Amino acid sequence: MNSRHWWRQVTAAIVVSILGLVAAGPGDRAAAAAIDTTAPVLRQFDIEQRFDSKSGDAEYVAVIRVRITDDLSGVATAVAYAGDGISYAVFRSPSGAHSVRVGLIDYASCFPDPGSALDCSYRAEVYLNPYAEGGTWRLEFVALYDRAQNVRTMTFGDARRTGFDSTFVVDRLGSDNNPPTLLSFSMSRQEVESPGLVFISIGATDRQSGLVGNHSGLQDFIYFRSPTGIQVLSFEFSRYWQHIDIPEITFGFNLVVPRFSEAGTWSLDRIELADDETNIRVISGDDVREMGFATTFEVTGEQDTEPPTLTHFEFETPAVVQGYLLSVRVKLADSLAGPAQVAGSNITPSLVRFRSPSGARFIEIEIFSLFNIDATATTANYRLRRSISNFAETGTWSVEHIILRDNVSNTTVLSRDDVAALGFPTSFEVLELTPFDANCDGTGDMSDVLDTQKMVAGILPDWWTERVCNADPDGDGELTSLDALAILRHLAGLD
Repeated sequence: MNSRHWWRQVTAAIVVSILGLVAAGPGDRAAAAAIDTTAPVLRQFDIEQRFDSKSGDAEYVAVIRVRITDDLSGVATAVAYAGDGISYAVFRSPSGAHSVRVGLIDYASCFPDPGSALDCSYRAEVYLNPYAEGGTWRLEFVALYDRAQNVRTMTFGDARRTGFDSTFVVDRLGSDNNPPTLLSFSMSRQEVESPGLVFISIGATDRQSGLVGNHSGLQDFIYFRSPTGIQVLSFEFSRYWQHIDIPEITFGFNLVVPRFSEAGTWSLDRIELADDETNIRVISGDDVREMGFATTFEVTGEQDTEPPTLTHFEFETPAVVQGYLLSVRVKLADSLAGPAQVAGSNITPSLVRFRSPSGARFIEIEIFSLFNIDATATTANYRLRRSISNFAETGTWSVEHIILRDNVSNTTVLSRDDVAALGFPTSFEVLELTPFDANCDGTGDMSDVLDTQKMVAGILPDWWTERVCNADPDGDGELTSLDALAILRHLAGLD
């Protein structure tokens, strides 16, 4: 589209707008979007006893039929809104020593149909290990989450007063109340130059429910700590023995000592062993040493003991409309090891947390390789992005803290004041979602008509940040002059 044709369209649009506004009077301004501050409500919680079937090695003991409703943002689901919290219930064993957590919602029950998220029904199945404690298991609490981070909890007493079921019975004489036992521990070497490997062998036994497997939801871990105690090496070794009926096992694995790890004597901090009945034993490094096993190794080589530094922090979207994208640019520098990059690895990545105006809600964004624009061995440049809920609190959201971590787990935490002292901005605004607001300024007016026409013509306004707010009011998925006309009709009260 050439500029002359574009200006003819803009001029015609303005004339139509003025004539329409004069004829119809002031248009009806769009109502502001709602803010969701109300947690979901539990409408049904019925427990049915089951004793006649099994799933693998776990016994199928009960079915819970659940119905949860929410007024605005919808019930949170595992896939669509991961991180906002998923509704669940916790039941406690007769002795109080054991518990089982049961998810009360899933992706299919509330998504993708948006309307279904306001009224979700789900059939949850309760499985216990064959050695689970016999007797009456009692509901401890229920937690209900929506997509705006509102949460409602119900206790056993709340459930009873509301008339909901709150117990199920495990008809069994035997039970397992004993955690696993460590039998042996050895390391292949007492000195390693970083980067390097230390082969570790662990022997353990659990004669009843068996060593931890998929059903319990627990993991077995080993932790080593550096000479200063700042750096930590950890390894989850239970993922390699996912069989709940194994009473005794000896297992070996390589512990990776990253390049630039702290030099000196690294010591075993602890070993965590769990069985499939959620019994847990934590064995300290001192306990293992008293059993007669070596628990230390020496690390040599060039070391990095300094955490990363924040060299740039900028909001690309200092004002974000509900339902749209927050974009933040972050640059980190580290002396040797480099900023931690991989989510889900043994080294937890850096992250930034923002707190809402009321203080009741927060947004967390991990700073890792998914958002990396470019990097060297010791620097990284990120564009962090996170969708803001349609029902997020409006107003000023502020940095609560930024955790910076490198590839050998050197860590520092920056407060909001620390970030401000570096000369960086610390807050962004969440604006109400206003219909016909094409340029994200919080209102629908003639500037939205002009900016829509500019975007149609390929002339990007100064505020452009790779997205628009509501520049497609006719909902056809394309940005055309008809969208500008639709905004005009709305302003004139003709829609």
